[in-house]
Amino acid sequence: MGVFSPNLQVMAERILQRSLKEGEDIEYLRDEYDPFRLAEKVAKEGKKFPKVYLACGCKDKNHAIDVKYRDFLRGLGADVTWDEDPRYAHEWPFWDEQIRKFLDFIPRTDYYATLPRTGA
Repeated sequence: MGVFSPNLQVMAERILQRSLKEGEDIEYLRDEYDPFRLAEKVAKEGKKFPKVYLACGCKDKNHAIDVKYRDFLRGLGADVTWDEDPRYAHEWPFWDEQIRKFLDFIPRTDYYATLPRTGA
């Protein structure tokens, strides 16, 4: 699993909004979609976490919460690869670099994985 510069609160809210049924109480479901609670649930149930690639630019407004989430996941036993870069905020040049790194991180057997790398 790879996540680049996640805004964890907004992500949880969007998932929640998409899954609401008409007339359903949003406050009742809020905890069910909280990324921290979901991770805690995986750990309590003894399930195995997927390997996680988490990255955020040091100038990104989400950096502090992402570091907190990284540490939280590691504390629960998740295998988290973390990458940060002091040059970037919440922006495409950072994500472009991270996509390349993530593709190297995941095991790939597709045709494109066998081709020589080009570009930066």
